[in-house]
Amino acid sequence: MEKVLRMNEATPFTIAAVSDQPIFLRGLCCSAAAIGGFALVGEAQNGADAVQLCQMTLPDLVLVDL
Repeated sequence: MEKVLRMNEATPFTIAAVSDQPIFLRGLCCSAAAIGGFALVGEAQNGADAVQLCQMTLPDLVLVDL
């Protein structure tokens, strides 16, 4: 897998997790935590909360179960 370099290697990629199902949300969060170089910045249980979370934290990546 090719590594993507950030301007500041000390700063991890930020992730937000979104799911309306608690079991899936926990799975997304655990998956994010298991991967090195990522920092979970928040969780949301619906679309409106996800938009607000993303506006506040500006994550690099949003994990969503569809």
